[in-house]
Amino acid sequence: MIHIPQLAYSADYHHSFEPEDVASAMVQAIESHFNGPCDIVHVHNPILAKNKKFLKILKALQKRGLSLLLQIHDFAEDGRPRSYFTEDYP
Repeated sequence: MIHIPQLAYSADYHHSFEPEDVASAMVQAIESHFNGPCDIVHVHNPILAKNKKFLKILKALQKRGLSLLLQIHDFAEDGRPRSYFTEDYP
């Protein structure tokens, strides 16, 4: 398992950070762990806004050329109005 603290829920991580820096840390961790790039990054429920900068992190990963599989099965629309992102999904 690769642990990147900035990927925690916003309520659990109270330090400021830039999404680009987190994307860089993710790429470095992946390449270090797998001795090179990975084929795909599986992202579980990215649209629930548990981490307020998560979509920006995903967009930064896309800009770096990583392939993302966004597994969406819980929806903010299902009675979670505070879980909406105000920006477009990647």
